[in-house]
Amino acid sequence: MKILFAASENAWGGFLNRVKKLLPDHEFIAAGRFEITDLTGIDILIPTMSKVTEDILKTAGRLQLIQQCGAGLELVDINAARERGIPVAKASSYHFLNLYV
Repeated sequence: MKILFAASENAWGGFLNRVKKLLPDHEFIAAGRFEITDLTGIDILIPTMSKVTEDILKTAGRLQLIQQCGAGLELVDINAARERGIPVAKASSYHFLNLYV
C-alpha cells in the first residue's frame, strides 16, 4: 500500500515515523506541507490539515481510504468521497474511531 501523509515527516510529534515502524511493509510518503494536489497512485490518505476537495478526489483512482489521525474532517469533502466509494474515517481520541461511508 502507498500511504500519503499530507504534512512534513516530523509533523505531529513524529507520528509518521511511529506508524512506519508499525507497518514496515507499506510505502509512506510525506507531502512536506499541509497541501494535497494529486492522489494518483495513492491507496490511503492521511490528510492532516489539508483540504480534500472534489477536484483532488478526481485524481484518486486507487484511493481506498481517507483516514484522519485526529478529530477534524471539516476540510474533507465527505460527500465527494462517498460518491466515489471511498470511506472516510477519523480517530477523534486514542480509543475511538468514527467511520463515514
